[in-house]
Amino acid sequence: MDPQYDQLIEPSRVAFTFGAPGWDVLGGVVLLVMGGVIWVFIRHYRKNRYRREALAMLARMEDLYSVNMLLKRVAMGILPREEVAGLRGGEWIEFLNTMRRRRLFDERDERLVSGLYGPAEGAGEGFRGKAHEWIKKHHRAI
Repeated sequence: MDPQYDQLIEPSRVAFTFGAPGWDVLGGVVLLVMGGVIWVFIRHYRKNRYRREALAMLARMEDLYSVNMLLKRVAMGILPREEVAGLRGGEWIEFLNTMRRRRLFDERDERLVSGLYGPAEGAGEGFRGKAHEWIKKHHRAI
């Protein structure tokens, strides 16, 4: 028997490199996707600046009238003044609710904003919380 047939001949090892063009393509795609995600995040952050400012103002407000006027200012920043400025009472509450996926304000809030110039009877705590949620989560268009 010939000893040459008993031994396996192994090929030399191939070194791993990133020299293949597929890695360049993959790296480019990853960079493009990361750039796109960062661009969308920055655009979203800038677009919602008015919300952050309104929430900071809301945190400093004490009376119910100011909270309601802040809601009006936010709404007039989104839609034309003519559509928002004249809304009062039930129309105003309905307008606020149309800018949400679910009804946030109810009849109690309608009575509350209708009587803003009179005694508030201490019912404004819930309205303030709803105003906070509305500012954070309203839709920009009806």
